[in-house]
Amino acid sequence: MKTLAETVKEKQQMNGQPPLIDSVKYKLRLGTELLMAYVKKEYTAVPVKSMIALIAGLLYFAMPLDVIPDFILPIGFLDDATVLLFVARTFNKDLKKFEAWKQEQSERIEDEEK
Repeated sequence: MKTLAETVKEKQQMNGQPPLIDSVKYKLRLGTELLMAYVKKEYTAVPVKSMIALIAGLLYFAMPLDVIPDFILPIGFLDDATVLLFVARTFNKDLKKFEAWKQEQSERIEDEEK
């Protein structure tokens, strides 16, 4: 019998969407990279409101105290994922701009190495 996660993943793939878990992981990593670049003053084109939402979301994700404790599987991470998705949607445009900036930086470095 398929799990709920497997069923959701299949439906998302049929609709051409990345699997939810992969999407959450990617946005978490990208948000963390954005925060680090912001702190290092490498990338500061982010509204303060977005940075507050990002920091609050990452802190909630990292905190051991949750609305739904993580040890209650499989729903223990549901509140964490919900908060992260809310934060990602709140500043999705900022994430996309950061992603484009990262790509430009990578291309510039490649051009300099040639």
